[in-house]
Amino acid sequence: MRVLLVDNHTSRIPEWKSLLSHYNFEDVGVIRVEEMKHEETDSYDLVILTGATGLAIPSHMDIYKEELRLIRERQKPLLGVCVGFQVIAVALGGTLQYRTESVRGVIDINVSNQDQIFGKTNKFKAFVSHKYYVSEAPKQCVSLARSIYNVEAFKHESLPMYGFQFHPEVVEPANDGATIFSQFIELVVKRYKSEK
Repeated sequence: MRVLLVDNHTSRIPEWKSLLSHYNFEDVGVIRVEEMKHEETDSYDLVILTGATGLAIPSHMDIYKEELRLIRERQKPLLGVCVGFQVIAVALGGTLQYRTESVRGVIDINVSNQDQIFGKTNKFKAFVSHKYYVSEAPKQCVSLARSIYNVEAFKHESLPMYGFQFHPEVVEPANDGATIFSQFIELVVKRYKSEK
């Protein structure tokens, strides 16, 4: 399988590479958001849209234009994390909210709509770090999990597209995000590939 990380100016590329190294993918590419051409992403089995450090969506819509287009046109597996999650929401007509104080650290998240990626759990812990957030999933998506702060996970109702506000790549003893990511790989991405 081939995986592409679209780097939204995150500081966490080394953590992403470490997490992805557990899966023996044949190729893991990395490209900066402003260098990405959505038509060049089709050869990848999975595209991951990363978080960002200082590249807020509302003030940088021109930089995100190809990513927004990719989201609207991609039929294959796609995962947005943190800012990537927010870009999916914006691309599909959702609204971003802003809080002056950031939410940061490992928090409790409740599963609001059961999905295969959660296994049998109804509650998990994950690392978050953000000021912008989504209070409701966009219309074409189903909200899957919430914290006391906001929506933490959603999926597209008909495409293999998921969004996580939390960071599965962050190594923290209490972060269950990597387990959920693993189930996303096994039950969404690999299943999609085997069925095509």
